[in-house]
Amino acid sequence: DSIRFQYKQLTSNTGFNIYQLHNTSVPLQSYFPITIKASTAFPNKIVMHRFANGKNDYAKAEPVMYNKESGWYRASFREFGNFQLMVDTTAPVVTPLGFKDGMDCSKQKRIVFVVKDNTEEIKNFTATLDGNWLRFTNDKGTRFIYVFDEMCPAGEHELKITAEDQVGNITEKNYKFTR
Repeated sequence: DSIRFQYKQLTSNTGFNIYQLHNTSVPLQSYFPITIKASTAFPNKIVMHRFANGKNDYAKAEPVMYNKESGWYRASFREFGNFQLMVDTTAPVVTPLGFKDGMDCSKQKRIVFVVKDNTEEIKNFTATLDGNWLRFTNDKGTRFIYVFDEMCPAGEHELKITAEDQVGNITEKNYKFTR
């Protein structure tokens, strides 16, 4: 099949232009790469943002050479829409639910953390209890859940939570609690 491809470049007050590639009514069968020239250089902190019809997608934009020129970034997406580079220097936010530092958790059955990032993508979530790795489950959303088991016996404990987004911004939180 063939389409009459539509392209438009729009200016933005963020310093990064918006590139409108066709529209979302045309289905794509696979991912396609998009390469955009950046107006400023932040090699490890550039994310490409795709937005259309109220939907937002983000992908880490990798620096690439284009016609022997640096300053270009590439990411892959599976839908047409509006594309814009953005600098991501914001670390994820880790929020405990029903849990706080210094808490007595002897009557608790689990610990829950909500992890959110401005680009909606968490690359890594790690928890250690008294220096040992602790397995949290993830509901494929923003909630990370630990159900108390033999890895957390009665007594005082130190829990360290680390969350990293797709460009390496990191948040670390430390909590002490009693079980």
